[in-house]
Amino acid sequence: MSGWASSTKSKYQMTHPPTPDAATTRLIKIISVQAQASTAALDAAVRGDEKATRKSIDEIRVLRSKLQDIPQEARKQLETLTPLAKTKIQADLQQIQRADNFIPLWCQRYAQIASYEELCKTTEGINAHIDTSLPTAWDFDKDIIVLTTAQQSIFIPALIERGQKRIITTREMPVDVPEQAGVVFIHSMDTLRQYLLKIERPYPVRIAAVHETADNENPNPVTWDDIKQVFTLFLTNQKTLRTFGNRWLTQGLSNLPEIAASSHLSALGNSLQGLPFVIVAPGPSLDKNIHLLQQLKGRAVVMAAAQCAKALSKAGVVPDFIVVIDPGDIAYFLDDVDTHEVDALLVGVSCHPEFFKRKFKRNIVINSNALADRWISNLFEETIPLSSAGSVSVASTHIAKYLGCGPLILVGQDLALSGGRQYSTQSANSQTVALIDNEGQTLTFSNVSKEQEKIFDATGTSSQDTIEPVLTLPGYYGGTVNTRANYYIFHGEFVHIAQQEKQAPTPIPLLNCTEGGAFIEGFLHIPLSEAIDRYIPNEEKHISEIIARSTAQVKQAERYRLITKKLELMKVNLEEAIRIAKKCQSMVNQTKKLGQNSQQLSSLEKKLIKIMADLPAMALPNQDEIRQAVAMSADANTVTENYGAASILYQSIIATGSMILPLVNTSLSTCRSRPQ
Repeated sequence: MSGWASSTKSKYQMTHPPTPDAATTRLIKIISVQAQASTAALDAAVRGDEKATRKSIDEIRVLRSKLQDIPQEARKQLETLTPLAKTKIQADLQQIQRADNFIPLWCQRYAQIASYEELCKTTEGINAHIDTSLPTAWDFDKDIIVLTTAQQSIFIPALIERGQKRIITTREMPVDVPEQAGVVFIHSMDTLRQYLLKIERPYPVRIAAVHETADNENPNPVTWDDIKQVFTLFLTNQKTLRTFGNRWLTQGLSNLPEIAASSHLSALGNSLQGLPFVIVAPGPSLDKNIHLLQQLKGRAVVMAAAQCAKALSKAGVVPDFIVVIDPGDIAYFLDDVDTHEVDALLVGVSCHPEFFKRKFKRNIVINSNALADRWISNLFEETIPLSSAGSVSVASTHIAKYLGCGPLILVGQDLALSGGRQYSTQSANSQTVALIDNEGQTLTFSNVSKEQEKIFDATGTSSQDTIEPVLTLPGYYGGTVNTRANYYIFHGEFVHIAQQEKQAPTPIPLLNCTEGGAFIEGFLHIPLSEAIDRYIPNEEKHISEIIARSTAQVKQAERYRLITKKLELMKVNLEEAIRIAKKCQSMVNQTKKLGQNSQQLSSLEKKLIKIMADLPAMALPNQDEIRQAVAMSADANTVTENYGAASILYQSIIATGSMILPLVNTSLSTCRSRPQ
């Protein structure tokens, strides 16, 4: 019977292919529209109509950007379509290919026959120069175009006319543009960071510059390389948010009772102001000077990354703080480490709950992943967002600056690969070997522990199939050193910090005492022994007593009452959101059949939107779904297509709400059981 049923089902599927889902339907629609735009571009070019050709090519740019957002599963579903549908798609793809061969040639048509100056004398020439600058995939609503010289103000009207919504300039432009035009003047790296931090959906995916021209009289305060550095960090943060959003949410909720029992970074206030601050990282060069760190106890604030805790413990070094900001399952960094004498664990509010179980004198919570964990600190009304760029050492640097400490001394901050090694010999994961293929300039990994393999697993990869590009940085002792992409970003953050500090009214000394790895512009590079002699006072500063005194006034009962109240409201909102989302989903299924809109559905959606505004963390695990739904909604031309987009959001609310409601109940029960 089962064999007959299987055979019958197979024959049915051959004659009645499954109805494409919303994402596949959107993919088919985009391909069809792009084929039409391709035909229009080719026809306009034959007629010599440059304006019409440009309009069609810009439309193709937008469609290509949309194709990049289509999930791979939707592409695979194309194979399940009817032969007739496949034939139509194949014909569309052939027309698209014909235009793809033509478009690059058209965009470069004036490249060899007219100079930049000549092109800029006419509106047509200005648009022709923009044609050469825009990538083949581009979204005029969300992607960012950059103008780097004052003379490039002539491009603004043409860009706005073509629909460009986000334009940043590194020069004050000599032309008046309306505020709603989306032109923003970026006069420093910080203003660029703030601009990207505050940017709202749809988030930019690409950034491009109108090809630079000479501006030798006034060197740019923000260069194109600076902008690419900051934007790369922005994209990295977005990717990290998508990868770890679920973990940040679930771990943050589970941690709430322990956060209530902990001090917050703000409790330290200015108690450590003016004290030397040593940041210890686990780079290979830590082996050279780890023996000198023991003598710093009580004379300087010593803050160490959790990854080098084992190395410090074996060397008899007890840091004042051990820091962890990564949400990964990395509590094994502290295995076999006696942490009883460490004054505090500085722990990110959304880090793995296992860290809160380790025995330190005290826990002090921080939120260094502003996009992901600010909602947690907001519950306690004590948010101090600290930039980290994903680096515990960068986060520690900002902590030092927040506390008013200085001079600031880096140790073990290699930011480079040394003989296949990333870490000092006694630090966690020190057994991992980084293999560099000098010919292909790629990096692979071997001898990875089971614990470290979990870090790869969390990103959907494994150490065996991970291949990274090898980059270079200036070396501590001259020349260049090999580095990884993430280290390259961290290095850029340290350079930026140095640039900031140089402009401060009373800059603090910044010292790189790593004695190996990468050279960091703006830091003084000297041996640690020399830095100790020159910058570390001999007298005892009683740092342990200061930390104990500053954190002794934690009002736990008050914090438990506060978070209990917030969790009770969260529980009610979650239950209501799940209930309404299920009802909306049911109505959408019915309305699809009817093919008509529903006022009742619209009313329910308004209630759901209001509730979700009070549950900001719900979006964390659903970045891809939200992006897909927003894109589908923007492309929707029919009620059915709109409902397909809405359905994705309903499903994500139901799934996420059902997943985290038990966590809310558990944390609520724990908080209620503790003295209030």
